[in-house]
Amino acid sequence: MLRHIVLLRWATTVAPVNSAALLADLQDLVRSMRGALAVDAVVGLGLADETYDAVLIADFVDESAWHAYQSDVRHVSFVAERLRPVLEERATIQVELPDSGMTPIRE
Repeated sequence: MLRHIVLLRWATTVAPVNSAALLADLQDLVRSMRGALAVDAVVGLGLADETYDAVLIADFVDESAWHAYQSDVRHVSFVAERLRPVLEERATIQVELPDSGMTPIRE
């Protein structure tokens, strides 16, 4: 299983972003993709300095499903038309996880 994590920082030079609606639409987009297993896109709590404003965490069955999502015209359009105009910064990472997901702290 491949986990895709994207940290988002909204630009301060644009009108306030309607984060909840934008993130809900992003989740719907991921849910519509073949090979997507799970998704959460949520606003951060802002508990620390220099934190990001929101995060997308999406699980895909494998790397090819993630690549299909990245190149899908709906994703490309969403990023270009909805995300880039309101972003100051973004950080992303993809990691391979066991099919069982995260390792529990206690059993």
